[in-house]
Amino acid sequence: MKKWFCTACLTVFCTLFLTIAVYAADLYTISPYADTIKNYGKAYNAIYTALEKQQTYLDITELRIRDYEIIRVFEDVYRNSPEFFYVRNTLHYRYTPNGNVTSLSFSYSMGITARKQATRVYQTEISRIVTETENLCETEVEKALYVHDLLIASFSYDEDESIFDVYHFLTEKKGVCQAYALTYMAILREMDIPCFLVASDEMNHAWNLVYLDDAWYHVDLTYDDPRPDRPGRVLHENFLLSDTAIANAAVPHYAWSSAVACGSDAYKEGIWKHTNSRMVVMDGKFVYIRSDRRSIERSDLSGEDNKVLFLFKEHWFVDQKSGAYWNDLCSGLAAYQEYLYFNTPTSIWRLDTTTGATKILLTLSEADPYRNLYGFDIYKGNMEYLVGDDPNREKTAYLRHLKMSYATEQAAETVENVFLPFTDVSRVSPYYDAIELAYRSGWMIGYGKTTFAPRDVLTRAQFAAILYRVSGADSSATQTRYTDVAPEAWYARYIGWVTEAGLMQGTDKDQFSPGREITREEAYTVFARFAVSILGSDTDTTEIPCIDRATISRYARSGVTYCYHKGLVEEKFAYVLAPQAPLQRGELAEILYRIYAPEEEAA
Repeated sequence: MKKWFCTACLTVFCTLFLTIAVYAADLYTISPYADTIKNYGKAYNAIYTALEKQQTYLDITELRIRDYEIIRVFEDVYRNSPEFFYVRNTLHYRYTPNGNVTSLSFSYSMGITARKQATRVYQTEISRIVTETENLCETEVEKALYVHDLLIASFSYDEDESIFDVYHFLTEKKGVCQAYALTYMAILREMDIPCFLVASDEMNHAWNLVYLDDAWYHVDLTYDDPRPDRPGRVLHENFLLSDTAIANAAVPHYAWSSAVACGSDAYKEGIWKHTNSRMVVMDGKFVYIRSDRRSIERSDLSGEDNKVLFLFKEHWFVDQKSGAYWNDLCSGLAAYQEYLYFNTPTSIWRLDTTTGATKILLTLSEADPYRNLYGFDIYKGNMEYLVGDDPNREKTAYLRHLKMSYATEQAAETVENVFLPFTDVSRVSPYYDAIELAYRSGWMIGYGKTTFAPRDVLTRAQFAAILYRVSGADSSATQTRYTDVAPEAWYARYIGWVTEAGLMQGTDKDQFSPGREITREEAYTVFARFAVSILGSDTDTTEIPCIDRATISRYARSGVTYCYHKGLVEEKFAYVLAPQAPLQRGELAEILYRIYAPEEEAA
């Protein structure tokens, strides 16, 4: 896991200007420097206020504070303020010959407009989770547990180790240990629960300290989120532990820096110790899968007033023929509206916790190449579930998605996975309907008989060929002005047609670049020309709300705006368009579906 680095790169200029790259050193929870640095509180408040106002300059001459001291104060502000996700982890300062710092300069990772929009997204998402939690939970312990399980069940560790902040964690649903800890801290603080970060430089790891019932406890979301990730799978080995307990946990924690001691073991026997599933709240009680009894149970946190709601009778097989199976229950658990949802090895179930009535909502088809369901989760109205041969091996597992609106509509009868000839596109894949239309219409074909590869990117030549098929054109034009398009090339007539039709232009006056990946903004520009005869012109020129709209190339702005207002644009992530990213096959199918689906349904 990525750590908060304690590296200082010093560059001295003739004006005694220093730049120190502060990669958030030794995360202090409640700073041990507070009592050792004169004017610590004034410096902390001054820096916090400046960052809150998004200033780039701050005069601190009157504080008479040393360079090494101001670095420590800045680090404390930086690591304990998740709302400042737009602040770069660098500090620039000037100082006098006697070593007192006179001024600070700050820098930001986003422009002013993007910061404002991202902050609104951040505040909206945090508020949504807080509201949901407070509507379901009464005590602070219940709230801390609910948020712990929600984030672990629905989010995953960023294997690329590139997401460290709260905003991108919330919008992309993944992050490193720092992102987990910052997000947990941001949510709990909104509910007036004291929560800070703690870190071990030797472990390369960060987690949380939480104050509940007059005592501090360790909470480590990252180590409670199993890897490889399984939706709905939640461990509780690192929830509300004392110093001694976390030092002797399954993954021992050591060498952390903290000004407070966690001496209480009040929650060492919590009911969460008996489950590896998410604990959800229904009717004022916690519902969870009790692993040692192979049952779904409902009780309060004391374990009293316990009721068994469902008994698991099936095993998750490793090898069906030999009869080898896992002892572990590989089921997720989620509450959605008035029902409880969970999975068995072959099906997803709906349970009415009031009447006890059950309904198999979805079952794996006999034609499904995968043999087991290994858990699932529901987040913001979307279900995701894992199928595969071995949940502990990422390459044998495949994540599928299903909108709950579809699931609830089909609840009257069991939904089977219905397949196209493609083994990588199931009925509940996000682009299934779009791919089905594209395949049935002859616009897009797969690689071989069984692979569609919805996540593969498209070249400019492939895009031109698909557009040709969609148009129904009959052209034999192979002569183009492009020196990199030979008349005998398989794509020559397609490029000849898109050029004649005025839909696509070259990357240079004599180059088409057929083998280059086509970007999303290029595709939207083409569709703005292509779809106008079907969808009509558009007079709405309102600026699109995506936070990265400034990265749209000048030539593409009108085309992207047109497609956005016509509903053809699909955001990569929440409020993120990613115009420079290459277009994927599934994304292209979805655009075509949005253009032609109304016609298809009317027919």
